[in-house]
Amino acid sequence: MRRLVKLNLVVLLLLSHAAAEGGFSRASTLGRQSESRGADLRAIGKLPSREKRWALLVGVSNYEDENITDLKGANDARALKEALVRYAGFPEGQVVLLTTDEPRERQPTRENIIRRLSLLKGQIPSDGLFLLAFSGHGIENNNQAFLIPSTMSFVDDIEVLRETAVGVDYVKKQIKLMNVQQVLVLLDACRNDPTSGKSDSANPLSPAFTKGFNFDVRNSEVKAFATLYATSVGDRAYEYAEKGQGYFTWAVVEALKGAAANERGEVTLYGLKKYVEEMVPRAVRADLRRVQQPFAVVEGYMGEDLVLAVRGAAVTKPPAAAPLSTQRDGDWSLVDKRSKVELQLFLSKYKDDFEAALTLKRLEDSEPRAGETMTIKLTDKVQMTFVYIPSGSFKMGRDDLYTEERPAHTVTIGRGFWLGQTEVTMEQWCAVMKVGCKFETSERYPMVSVSWIYAQEIIRNFNEQQNVYTWRLPTEAEWEYAAKAGTAGDTTGWDSVAWYYNNSGDKRLEGNTDANKAQENKNRVRPVKQKAPNNWGLYDMFGNAWEWVSSKPMPYPYNPNDGRESQSGEGTLRVARGGSYWDATWSLSPTFRRPFNATDNFGHLGFRIVLSPRK
Repeated sequence: MRRLVKLNLVVLLLLSHAAAEGGFSRASTLGRQSESRGADLRAIGKLPSREKRWALLVGVSNYEDENITDLKGANDARALKEALVRYAGFPEGQVVLLTTDEPRERQPTRENIIRRLSLLKGQIPSDGLFLLAFSGHGIENNNQAFLIPSTMSFVDDIEVLRETAVGVDYVKKQIKLMNVQQVLVLLDACRNDPTSGKSDSANPLSPAFTKGFNFDVRNSEVKAFATLYATSVGDRAYEYAEKGQGYFTWAVVEALKGAAANERGEVTLYGLKKYVEEMVPRAVRADLRRVQQPFAVVEGYMGEDLVLAVRGAAVTKPPAAAPLSTQRDGDWSLVDKRSKVELQLFLSKYKDDFEAALTLKRLEDSEPRAGETMTIKLTDKVQMTFVYIPSGSFKMGRDDLYTEERPAHTVTIGRGFWLGQTEVTMEQWCAVMKVGCKFETSERYPMVSVSWIYAQEIIRNFNEQQNVYTWRLPTEAEWEYAAKAGTAGDTTGWDSVAWYYNNSGDKRLEGNTDANKAQENKNRVRPVKQKAPNNWGLYDMFGNAWEWVSSKPMPYPYNPNDGRESQSGEGTLRVARGGSYWDATWSLSPTFRRPFNATDNFGHLGFRIVLSPRK
């Protein structure tokens, strides 16, 4: 029997697969419908560190099936992402957004939802945190609950639903397979019957959904969890027309922003739940004269101690310009005064100056957004654009191909950095080096035939010409992290993102690489930014030209302190990444490592730059 349901709930689940060593059991009855089950547990009172927090936010506003009513799910997801990044300490590069107003690869389709869940299984460390949020319609059929993706057409057939919707049981299974210690699941879904057209037919919360995220504590399926529902079973939730989102998500976001903070400015699990339980009924009653009462099930948590967010963590709006003293005037002319990022980089050089330090403090509360760009002047006519790569953790290497890529292992990038949006171009090279610049080709071509040693020359020249920024090559770990851009890195659509052996000449080549064929076909380096960028806005990370990194080709696991990042020794080997116009697809993989001699200057060798403030 089919039953349409509204998924008006937020589930906060923090799971731990660590063995319980004595301790105690604690079940929090924080709502008017709470459940308690005895278990021998040690309560959790702290979230993982910032770089170990990941989130997948799914928001569906529009459905391809015209018979399914539209919602405001995309607004919910975007508002939640901003709150998580600005107030709850999630690195922006580790918050994946799937909404109906995003590009095709980030649409809330069944394929994308399932693929993202699968990819994240290999990215989140076991001691990390995973947050899943879904805002959209749901459906129940034969006591089985399903989330409705944007591309599903409504069919009252359980077998079709299993193939076209996303089963709640499937989501639960994927979460358990992640083996992460802490998981938060937030669902604030449809407010009415998805097939009621433009009417406002009720669509009450179904027990099938509450059962779907009910984990077995007694059998160590999880160690602790908290479930916060937007409304009681049998009731419905409502949309906040003025805000363009659900009342429930609105209350959750406001709580994280600080409305639920205690006297220390901390938003705890208990504080968030208490605020939502009080504010949602009050707002719905005042605006709509209806009833909506959230409730919670909590086990194994120190609800009053578990801090989810901190009030005032968001960056305040930066000033139009920073105060200057005469000694800074020369460098100040290089800075775009409208850019918070430019101001941070500039002021960090003068952090011992009282006025500069005071302004810098106003700007440094949180890192820039993943993919945020910054352009600096090399000359009056030549600029270079950089992309912000956020801090975070990722799986480096792989176990299924080459020995040099093994073993796959987790690496943490502790601090974000700025990486060139493209490889260094001929025009940019000339602007800094001022020699060897009689090129006949366009300035948009990457500078190639550059040895590792010669790349250090442009870096040294730039660093000597100014004292605001420091240039350097990326490390091998930084390059792979930026290339993967929050994904596992696998792709089969190389033609859309890369120039390589098959597509870089006058006509397409097939089969294995053949140097003679490539030469006859005039395979060649191509202008930058002609292919699609990756998720963080970096162009030509794959193909076109190999890119030097600072690292020596030492065995994994990667350790920056074992000598591989030593910058001395002309005769030593160095690693290049990304493949080139001359190479097959296997060399384009973000995990593939190719050693060259530091003095090699082949026609497919180039580089891109990391930029950081001068210390």
